[in-house]
Amino acid sequence: MNNACTVIPIHYPKFNYGYNLLKSYIKNCDVPLYFTFTTIEQMNLFLKNVNPNHIGKFSNIVLDQSLIDYKNIITVKKFYSVDVLSDTYQYIAVFDSETLFVKPMNNYLIYKEIDESKFFKGNKRKSKTHLKDLATLMGYENNDRLLEQTENFSQYWWLNEICVYEKTKFKEFFKWYKTHKNYGKMQNEFFCFDYLIYSIWLICNKNYFIKKYATNITCNGALLETNYSDDNISYEFKSYQDRNINHENIEHIKVQIMLDRDIHHCYNVEGVRIYEHIDPDGRRGQ
Repeated sequence: MNNACTVIPIHYPKFNYGYNLLKSYIKNCDVPLYFTFTTIEQMNLFLKNVNPNHIGKFSNIVLDQSLIDYKNIITVKKFYSVDVLSDTYQYIAVFDSETLFVKPMNNYLIYKEIDESKFFKGNKRKSKTHLKDLATLMGYENNDRLLEQTENFSQYWWLNEICVYEKTKFKEFFKWYKTHKNYGKMQNEFFCFDYLIYSIWLICNKNYFIKKYATNITCNGALLETNYSDDNISYEFKSYQDRNINHENIEHIKVQIMLDRDIHHCYNVEGVRIYEHIDPDGRRGQ
């Protein structure tokens, strides 16, 4: 089914993750794969060490160099890729490079199901600042629907499920985004994560909503990106992507994410220990 594809933005420090991802993708996935590079030089460096058996089984995108000076480069690369591919594919899923595709999956049907569900899987987050600051830049800080769905910015959902863009809605969104008075700021601020911008716009304009999960837990981000080994959390969310190291025994987990994250523990408001992450590479650069 060629009405869907997958995008992986990548840069040099993460190339080894990319090679492992590519091997797992060829084994388990059935729609075209694209790697997005910041420069042609980065692309050529990546291709230099690709397994010869994998050549021809993926395609490449190089960022328009007029966009290269924006500081929020990962969001810039993701939006640019989706914009380029939305003329060809209806559903475009975007993953970070620290990802493995761990079970066979019908990508088109899964991506379609996620988009057509019209909801995001939320969990309680300790800090409201991130979402509120983003909503303010977008002009939605007082949007009644967003305040109600996020419980006044206390819900978080990014990475609790595969990030899927649908071409018709994305084209409308991207026209709004590129003409927004704060476009430049959102292209520069690190907290303006691509899928959060898109999903907030969907909540405010297309009646998407947030389903609340794990209501007794409060953590620092999306629960599934911090879920190191709690199978109960995985079974509650039933998401196609998860951090859980026990994914082999959980049939619905098709994609393991956040492979670059070490763990330490923290406690939620009820005193129950949950897992949180640290990133040894520091800020996410792409």
